[in-house]
Amino acid sequence: MQTQTHQQFFATGTDLTLKKINSYYAAYWNRVIVLAIAALFALLCFVSAAEPSEAVPMLQVSAIVGVWGTCIGLVFLTISYVYYVLLLYNFWKIIPPDIARTTPCKAAWLFFIPVFNYYWRFVALWGLGRDMNRAFIRRNMPFRAAVSSGLLCSIAMPLAFVSAFVCGEFVGYLIQAVAEISAMVYLVALKNGAIELLKGE
Repeated sequence: MQTQTHQQFFATGTDLTLKKINSYYAAYWNRVIVLAIAALFALLCFVSAAEPSEAVPMLQVSAIVGVWGTCIGLVFLTISYVYYVLLLYNFWKIIPPDIARTTPCKAAWLFFIPVFNYYWRFVALWGLGRDMNRAFIRRNMPFRAAVSSGLLCSIAMPLAFVSAFVCGEFVGYLIQAVAEISAMVYLVALKNGAIELLKGE
């Protein structure tokens, strides 16, 4: 009877974790889509404002709309970042404590420390996929999370920051785009790996 109750409780906890992951995952991508639309809209407005024209009032309107589009994009970028960190927190909760190189709280909160978070990505982001694969090996599960995109993201983020000062803003933005795309790809791999781990419990 106690074993059955324990199994029911554990199943309920697993279901709750899975629901949280799916909820944060959907919220993250919804805001990424809005961010992309706002960024594109702002870019088009700035481009139209930069074109030579006699319609000065329209240029001013385009510039103002572009600024507002940028502000909206920054807001949704911040919200998306928060959801990304919440997902990492829940992913780390799934990793067995004797395998995990850090705790879920440390993995999440240390991400918000400026400059230090460039180093912390290698631990909490790239390390998450590596520890997840160690959990798969321990349970003799064939699934493996692709960690190469996590390493690329961890390297590209600080590299973009340095490149912006050394090589110019364009190069910095280009590397930043690579970092953001690799982070999104890595998030998909982590989510699939987390679901497989929850199924194997």
